[in-house]
Amino acid sequence: MVYLNMKFIKTYKFQILKSMLILFCIVLSQITVIDTIAEEYTEKGIKRALLTYGVSRSLNAVISVAQGTEVALSPVGVGVTFTPGQILDPVNDLVERFSWVILASGTSLGIQRVFLEMSSAPIINWLVTSLGGVLIFIIWFYKPVDGAQGKAWSNGISRLFAIFIILRFSVPVFALINEIIYLEFLQDRYQTAQLELERAGSKIDAVNIQPEINTQHTDSIIEKAGNWLTSKTQDIDIERQIASVKESANIISQQVIDIIVVFILQTIVFPLVFLWLLMNLFKYSLYRH
Repeated sequence: MVYLNMKFIKTYKFQILKSMLILFCIVLSQITVIDTIAEEYTEKGIKRALLTYGVSRSLNAVISVAQGTEVALSPVGVGVTFTPGQILDPVNDLVERFSWVILASGTSLGIQRVFLEMSSAPIINWLVTSLGGVLIFIIWFYKPVDGAQGKAWSNGISRLFAIFIILRFSVPVFALINEIIYLEFLQDRYQTAQLELERAGSKIDAVNIQPEINTQHTDSIIEKAGNWLTSKTQDIDIERQIASVKESANIISQQVIDIIVVFILQTIVFPLVFLWLLMNLFKYSLYRH
């Protein structure tokens, strides 16, 4: 009995392996574990995009307010006006464009989620199961009378099965790979940049607007001296604030670029690579015979 089984396995080794592979694909297509994990990862990506978009809009609002601030001083009869918000003009333009990049990235992730739902649709699973069953029947029982036509028909079923397998698993697998790459190479960069942006925004928001000091109308030398000393103290404080704004502007520029890199890689570069691989897989499935 064992001898007969071994002989059967040796004789039909190719058919057995092919049938087992087809059955594995059929069973895997009915299991939703991969789809669930891929959808969770995609949802996390969308939440990251929404959180970053919220930070960018808040930062834009803070910068816009800072741009409209003015500090007026009139020490010893000389009027001087500081507008530290002017330092933030280029940064504000960058943040505006940054918010549009994040919005586009979130939209890309939303489209990916729709593709995930489509790839796991019951009709796709039914087609994979049906074509797999037909293919197993062809492997074991179909004996064409006309060799050429029979082979063409068999190859056509094989190609269709391969195409639907690609449609079924390509998007979930891509979502998993994309998230793995993010966790391994991009997560630390993103979290650091996000935290630095929030801190820089808080620093800009904390800039105090000093009241105007006017020493042109004083009644005594002592009062003039007191106002002059106050003005000098405020000069030092304003210079410190301007230095803080400049530092925050530099930090925002650097961290915005880092976050843009993360989202462009995840939602533009990697999807284009995936699309290129998918097209080549389709070409291979269509023209391999």
